[in-house]
Amino acid sequence: MEERIAKALLEKKLINEDQLIEIQEERKYTNDRLVTVISRLGFIPENKLLAFLSNLYRIEIVDLDTTIIPEDILKLIPPEMAYRYEAIPVERKGKILMVAMVDPGDLVAVEDMRFATGLEIKPLLSSERAIREALDHYYGMAKEVSEVKEEETAKELGIEDLEILEAWGEDEEESVKELEASASGGPVIKLVNFYIADAVRKGASDIHIEPYEREVRVRFRIDGVLREQAPPPYNLKSGLITRVKLMAAMDIAERRRPQDGRINIKVDDKKIDIRVSVIPTLYGEKVVMRILDKSSLMLDLGILGFEEEDLKKYLKAIETPYGIILITGPTGSGKTTTL
Repeated sequence: MEERIAKALLEKKLINEDQLIEIQEERKYTNDRLVTVISRLGFIPENKLLAFLSNLYRIEIVDLDTTIIPEDILKLIPPEMAYRYEAIPVERKGKILMVAMVDPGDLVAVEDMRFATGLEIKPLLSSERAIREALDHYYGMAKEVSEVKEEETAKELGIEDLEILEAWGEDEEESVKELEASASGGPVIKLVNFYIADAVRKGASDIHIEPYEREVRVRFRIDGVLREQAPPPYNLKSGLITRVKLMAAMDIAERRRPQDGRINIKVDDKKIDIRVSVIPTLYGEKVVMRILDKSSLMLDLGILGFEEEDLKKYLKAIETPYGIILITGPTGSGKTTTL
Protein backbone atom coordinates (compact mmCIF):
# COMPACT_ATOMS: atom_id res chain seq x y z
CA MET A 1 0.00 0.00 0.00
CA GLU A 2 2.85 2.40 0.84
CA GLU A 3 4.38 1.90 -2.62
CA ARG A 4 0.98 2.45 -4.19
CA ILE A 5 0.54 5.72 -2.28
CA ALA A 6 4.03 6.93 -3.25
CA LYS A 7 3.46 6.09 -6.91
CA ALA A 8 0.09 7.86 -6.93
CA LEU A 9 1.56 10.96 -5.25
CA LEU A 10 4.21 11.18 -7.98
CA GLU A 11 1.64 10.67 -10.73
CA LYS A 12 -0.54 13.45 -9.29
CA LYS A 13 2.59 15.65 -8.98
CA LEU A 14 1.87 16.22 -5.29
CA ILE A 15 5.51 15.40 -4.55
CA ASN A 16 8.61 15.15 -6.75
CA GLU A 17 11.38 12.56 -6.94
CA ASP A 18 13.72 14.52 -4.66
CA GLN A 19 11.02 14.84 -2.00
CA LEU A 20 10.28 11.11 -2.24
CA ILE A 21 13.96 10.34 -1.64
CA GLU A 22 13.93 12.61 1.42
CA ILE A 23 10.76 10.90 2.68
CA GLN A 24 12.30 7.44 2.24
CA GLU A 25 15.48 8.48 4.07
CA GLU A 26 13.41 9.82 6.97
CA ARG A 27 11.41 6.59 7.12
CA LYS A 28 14.60 4.51 7.37
CA TYR A 29 15.33 6.28 10.64
CA THR A 30 11.84 6.57 12.12
CA ASN A 31 9.99 3.58 10.59
CA ASP A 32 6.92 5.84 10.41
CA ARG A 33 4.07 5.62 7.92
CA LEU A 34 4.64 7.33 4.58
CA VAL A 35 1.77 9.74 5.24
CA THR A 36 3.11 10.58 8.71
CA VAL A 37 6.50 11.58 7.30
CA ILE A 38 4.92 13.64 4.51
CA SER A 39 2.84 15.55 7.07
CA ARG A 40 5.84 16.14 9.33
CA LEU A 41 8.00 17.40 6.46
CA GLY A 42 5.18 19.67 5.27
CA PHE A 43 5.39 18.70 1.60
CA ILE A 44 1.60 18.62 1.13
CA PRO A 45 -1.04 20.73 2.94
CA GLU A 46 -3.23 18.66 5.26
CA ASN A 47 -6.46 19.25 3.32
CA LYS A 48 -4.88 18.26 -0.01
CA LEU A 49 -3.32 15.14 1.47
CA LEU A 50 -6.66 14.10 3.00
CA ALA A 51 -8.49 14.66 -0.29
CA PHE A 52 -5.89 12.57 -2.11
CA LEU A 53 -6.12 9.70 0.40
CA SER A 54 -9.93 9.84 0.42
CA ASN A 55 -9.96 9.41 -3.34
CA LEU A 56 -7.34 6.65 -3.19
CA TYR A 57 -9.04 4.65 -0.43
CA ARG A 58 -12.55 5.66 -1.57
CA ILE A 59 -13.33 6.48 2.05
CA GLU A 60 -15.24 9.44 3.47
CA ILE A 61 -13.39 12.21 5.35
CA VAL A 62 -14.57 13.23 8.83
CA ASP A 63 -13.73 16.64 10.30
CA LEU A 64 -12.85 15.90 13.93
CA ASP A 65 -12.23 19.58 14.63
CA THR A 66 -15.97 20.25 14.36
CA THR A 67 -17.34 16.85 15.41
CA ILE A 68 -18.69 16.36 18.94
CA ILE A 69 -18.44 12.73 20.02
CA PRO A 70 -20.96 11.48 22.63
CA GLU A 71 -19.56 9.80 25.72
CA ASP A 72 -21.45 6.55 25.11
CA ILE A 73 -19.80 6.26 21.69
CA LEU A 74 -16.32 6.85 23.13
CA LYS A 75 -16.82 4.04 25.65
CA LEU A 76 -17.25 1.51 22.85
CA ILE A 77 -13.49 1.43 22.18
CA PRO A 78 -11.04 1.22 25.11
CA PRO A 79 -8.58 4.16 25.32
CA GLU A 80 -5.54 1.88 25.01
CA MET A 81 -6.91 0.42 21.77
CA ALA A 82 -7.76 3.87 20.44
CA TYR A 83 -4.21 5.08 21.10
CA ARG A 84 -2.69 1.87 19.76
CA TYR A 85 -4.39 2.15 16.39
CA GLU A 86 -4.74 5.96 16.28
CA ALA A 87 -8.47 5.59 15.81
CA ILE A 88 -11.48 7.13 17.53
CA PRO A 89 -15.20 6.20 17.28
CA VAL A 90 -17.41 9.05 16.11
CA GLU A 91 -20.91 7.68 15.45
CA ARG A 92 -22.99 4.53 15.65
CA LYS A 93 -25.79 3.54 13.29
CA GLY A 94 -27.38 0.31 14.41
CA LYS A 95 -24.76 -2.43 14.17
CA ILE A 96 -22.28 -0.19 12.35
CA LEU A 97 -19.68 1.90 14.19
CA MET A 98 -18.03 4.74 12.28
CA VAL A 99 -14.39 5.10 13.33
CA ALA A 100 -12.01 7.89 12.30
CA MET A 101 -8.61 6.42 11.45
CA VAL A 102 -5.20 7.62 10.32
CA ASP A 103 -4.76 4.42 8.31
CA PRO A 104 -8.14 3.06 7.12
CA GLY A 105 -6.24 0.28 5.36
CA ASP A 106 -5.06 -1.23 8.66
CA LEU A 107 -7.12 -4.42 8.51
CA VAL A 108 -5.69 -5.72 11.80
CA ALA A 109 -6.95 -2.59 13.58
CA VAL A 110 -10.39 -2.88 11.97
CA GLU A 111 -10.68 -6.55 12.94
CA ASP A 112 -9.53 -5.92 16.53
CA MET A 113 -12.07 -3.12 16.96
CA ARG A 114 -14.82 -5.27 15.45
CA PHE A 115 -13.99 -8.05 17.91
CA ALA A 116 -13.82 -5.64 20.88
CA THR A 117 -17.10 -3.88 20.11
CA GLY A 118 -19.14 -6.65 18.51
CA LEU A 119 -20.03 -4.15 15.78
CA GLU A 120 -19.16 -3.80 12.13
CA ILE A 121 -16.49 -1.11 11.70
CA LYS A 122 -16.82 1.51 8.98
CA PRO A 123 -13.48 3.36 8.70
CA LEU A 124 -13.52 7.10 8.11
CA LEU A 125 -10.47 9.15 7.18
CA SER A 126 -8.96 11.92 9.28
CA SER A 127 -5.55 13.52 9.64
CA GLU A 128 -2.99 12.26 12.14
CA ARG A 129 -2.98 15.68 13.81
CA ALA A 130 -6.77 15.76 14.21
CA ILE A 131 -6.97 12.22 15.57
CA ARG A 132 -4.20 12.79 18.11
CA GLU A 133 -5.85 15.99 19.29
CA ALA A 134 -9.20 14.20 19.56
CA LEU A 135 -7.66 11.28 21.47
CA ASP A 136 -5.97 13.66 23.88
CA HIS A 137 -9.14 15.72 24.28
CA TYR A 138 -11.56 12.85 24.83
CA TYR A 139 -9.36 10.22 26.47
CA GLY A 140 -7.11 12.65 28.33
CA MET A 141 -3.67 11.09 27.78
CA ALA A 142 -2.01 14.41 26.95
CA LYS A 143 -3.65 16.00 29.96
CA GLU A 144 -2.09 13.37 32.20
CA VAL A 145 1.34 14.05 30.71
CA SER A 146 1.08 17.84 30.87
CA GLU A 147 -0.08 17.68 34.49
CA VAL A 148 2.68 15.31 35.54
CA LYS A 149 4.02 18.07 37.78
CA GLU A 150 0.99 17.68 39.99
CA GLU A 151 1.16 15.23 42.88
CA GLU A 152 -2.32 13.87 42.36
CA THR A 153 -1.52 12.83 38.78
CA ALA A 154 1.12 10.39 39.92
CA LYS A 155 -1.21 9.00 42.57
CA GLU A 156 -4.03 8.50 40.09
CA LEU A 157 -1.71 6.70 37.68
CA GLY A 158 -0.35 4.51 40.45
CA ILE A 159 3.23 5.37 39.52
CA GLU A 160 4.28 7.61 42.37
CA ASP A 161 6.08 4.77 44.12
CA LEU A 162 7.29 2.88 41.05
CA GLU A 163 10.12 0.96 42.64
CA ILE A 164 13.64 0.64 41.26
CA LEU A 165 14.70 -2.74 42.61
CA GLU A 166 18.23 -2.80 41.28
CA ALA A 167 20.52 -1.21 38.71
CA TRP A 168 23.49 -3.08 37.29
CA GLY A 169 26.83 -1.25 37.26
CA GLU A 170 27.89 1.82 39.21
CA ASP A 171 27.81 5.51 38.45
CA GLU A 172 31.52 6.30 38.34
CA GLU A 173 31.39 10.03 38.85
CA GLU A 174 28.86 12.69 39.68
CA SER A 175 29.60 15.18 36.93
CA VAL A 176 27.46 17.60 34.92
CA LYS A 177 25.58 19.00 37.90
CA GLU A 178 22.98 20.69 35.70
CA LEU A 179 21.96 17.37 34.17
CA GLU A 180 21.70 15.72 37.56
CA ALA A 181 19.58 18.57 38.86
CA SER A 182 17.22 18.45 35.87
CA ALA A 183 16.85 14.68 36.19
CA SER A 184 16.11 14.74 39.91
CA GLY A 185 13.15 17.13 39.71
CA GLY A 186 9.71 15.78 40.62
CA PRO A 187 8.09 16.35 37.19
CA VAL A 188 10.85 14.48 35.35
CA ILE A 189 10.80 11.49 37.70
CA LYS A 190 7.01 11.21 37.47
CA LEU A 191 7.10 11.58 33.69
CA VAL A 192 9.62 8.75 33.25
CA ASN A 193 7.62 6.60 35.68
CA PHE A 194 4.47 7.40 33.73
CA TYR A 195 5.89 6.27 30.40
CA ILE A 196 7.37 3.06 31.83
CA ALA A 197 4.20 2.10 33.71
CA ASP A 198 2.00 2.98 30.72
CA ALA A 199 4.17 0.91 28.36
CA VAL A 200 4.04 -2.12 30.66
CA ARG A 201 0.26 -1.87 31.03
CA LYS A 202 -0.21 -1.58 27.26
CA GLY A 203 1.94 -4.64 26.65
CA ALA A 204 4.66 -2.72 24.80
CA SER A 205 7.95 -4.46 24.08
CA ASP A 206 9.97 -1.27 23.55
CA ILE A 207 9.95 2.42 24.47
CA HIS A 208 11.61 4.86 22.06
CA ILE A 209 12.47 8.40 23.19
CA GLU A 210 13.62 10.39 20.16
CA PRO A 211 14.76 14.04 20.25
CA TYR A 212 14.15 16.25 17.23
CA GLU A 213 14.86 19.90 16.54
CA ARG A 214 11.68 21.24 18.15
CA GLU A 215 10.06 18.22 19.78
CA VAL A 216 10.63 14.98 21.63
CA ARG A 217 8.76 11.95 20.35
CA VAL A 218 7.86 8.97 22.51
CA ARG A 219 6.75 5.77 20.82
CA PHE A 220 5.83 2.32 22.13
CA ARG A 221 6.31 -0.84 20.10
CA ILE A 222 3.03 -2.73 20.47
CA ASP A 223 2.35 -5.89 18.47
CA GLY A 224 5.46 -5.16 16.41
CA VAL A 225 4.33 -1.67 15.38
CA LEU A 226 5.71 1.62 16.73
CA ARG A 227 2.79 3.67 18.11
CA GLU A 228 3.13 7.38 18.83
CA GLN A 229 2.37 8.47 22.40
CA ALA A 230 1.55 11.87 23.88
CA PRO A 231 4.81 13.88 23.72
CA PRO A 232 6.55 15.32 26.79
CA PRO A 233 7.16 19.08 27.17
CA TYR A 234 10.24 19.97 25.10
CA ASN A 235 11.89 21.77 28.01
CA LEU A 236 12.08 18.44 29.87
CA LYS A 237 14.10 16.75 27.09
CA SER A 238 17.49 16.76 28.83
CA GLY A 239 16.04 15.80 32.20
CA LEU A 240 13.99 12.97 30.68
CA ILE A 241 16.97 11.34 28.97
CA THR A 242 19.33 11.94 31.90
CA ARG A 243 16.82 10.38 34.31
CA VAL A 244 16.74 7.19 32.26
CA LYS A 245 20.55 7.12 32.13
CA LEU A 246 20.74 7.52 35.90
CA MET A 247 18.24 4.70 36.42
CA ALA A 248 20.34 2.48 34.12
CA ALA A 249 23.57 3.40 35.95
CA MET A 250 25.09 5.04 32.87
CA ASP A 251 27.66 7.82 32.74
CA ILE A 252 25.55 10.95 32.26
CA ALA A 253 28.65 12.98 31.36
CA GLU A 254 29.22 10.79 28.29
CA ARG A 255 27.02 12.03 25.46
CA ARG A 256 29.10 11.25 22.37
CA ARG A 257 29.26 7.47 22.55
CA PRO A 258 26.57 4.78 22.68
CA GLN A 259 25.89 3.28 26.10
CA ASP A 260 24.00 0.25 27.36
CA GLY A 261 22.53 -0.43 30.78
CA ARG A 262 19.78 -2.24 32.62
CA ILE A 263 17.02 -1.32 35.03
CA ASN A 264 15.12 -3.72 37.26
CA ILE A 265 11.82 -2.28 38.46
CA LYS A 266 8.44 -3.31 39.79
CA VAL A 267 5.19 -2.18 38.13
CA ASP A 268 1.83 -3.36 39.49
CA ASP A 269 3.69 -5.96 41.62
CA LYS A 270 5.33 -7.41 38.49
CA LYS A 271 9.11 -7.54 38.18
CA ILE A 272 10.21 -5.88 34.96
CA ASP A 273 13.69 -6.06 33.43
CA ILE A 274 14.47 -3.13 31.11
CA ARG A 275 17.48 -3.14 28.80
CA VAL A 276 18.45 0.41 27.92
CA SER A 277 20.43 1.63 24.90
CA VAL A 278 21.41 5.28 24.41
CA ILE A 279 22.69 6.45 21.02
CA PRO A 280 23.91 9.98 20.10
CA THR A 281 21.95 11.66 17.29
CA LEU A 282 21.94 15.06 15.62
CA TYR A 283 19.53 16.60 18.15
CA GLY A 284 20.58 14.75 21.30
CA GLU A 285 20.62 11.23 22.66
CA LYS A 286 18.03 8.70 21.53
CA VAL A 287 16.87 6.19 24.13
CA VAL A 288 15.52 2.71 23.43
CA MET A 289 14.21 0.66 26.34
CA ARG A 290 13.47 -3.04 25.79
CA ILE A 291 10.89 -4.31 28.28
CA LEU A 292 11.00 -7.87 29.58
CA ASP A 293 8.26 -8.97 31.96
CA LYS A 294 9.93 -11.58 34.17
CA SER A 295 6.58 -12.75 35.53
CA SER A 296 5.44 -13.86 32.07
CA LEU A 297 8.50 -15.91 31.13
CA MET A 298 7.32 -19.28 32.48
CA LEU A 299 4.77 -20.27 29.87
CA ASP A 300 3.32 -23.60 28.85
CA LEU A 301 3.40 -24.44 25.15
CA GLY A 302 -0.31 -25.06 25.31
CA ILE A 303 -1.10 -21.40 26.00
CA LEU A 304 1.15 -19.83 23.36
CA GLY A 305 -1.61 -19.73 20.76
CA PHE A 306 -0.60 -22.69 18.56
CA GLU A 307 -3.26 -24.32 16.42
CA GLU A 308 -3.68 -27.94 17.54
CA GLU A 309 -2.12 -29.38 14.39
CA ASP A 310 0.80 -26.91 14.50
CA LEU A 311 1.46 -27.73 18.15
CA LYS A 312 1.71 -31.44 17.33
CA LYS A 313 4.22 -30.67 14.56
CA TYR A 314 6.24 -28.43 16.86
CA LEU A 315 6.36 -31.01 19.67
CA LYS A 316 7.42 -33.67 17.19
CA ALA A 317 10.15 -31.39 15.81
CA ILE A 318 11.70 -30.52 19.17
CA GLU A 319 11.88 -34.20 20.11
CA THR A 320 13.90 -34.98 16.98
CA PRO A 321 17.58 -35.64 17.86
CA TYR A 322 18.89 -33.65 14.89
CA GLY A 323 17.86 -30.85 12.52
CA ILE A 324 17.01 -27.18 12.94
CA ILE A 325 13.92 -25.26 14.02
CA LEU A 326 13.57 -21.86 12.33
CA ILE A 327 11.15 -19.35 13.85
CA THR A 328 10.74 -15.94 12.21
CA GLY A 329 8.69 -12.87 13.03
CA PRO A 330 8.87 -9.13 13.75
CA THR A 331 10.25 -7.58 16.94
CA GLY A 332 8.30 -8.61 20.03
CA SER A 333 6.28 -11.31 18.25
CA GLY A 334 7.34 -14.08 20.66
CA LYS A 335 10.22 -15.85 18.88
CA THR A 336 12.38 -16.20 22.00
CA THR A 337 9.40 -17.10 24.19
CA THR A 338 8.39 -19.86 21.79
CA LEU A 339 11.90 -21.31 21.73
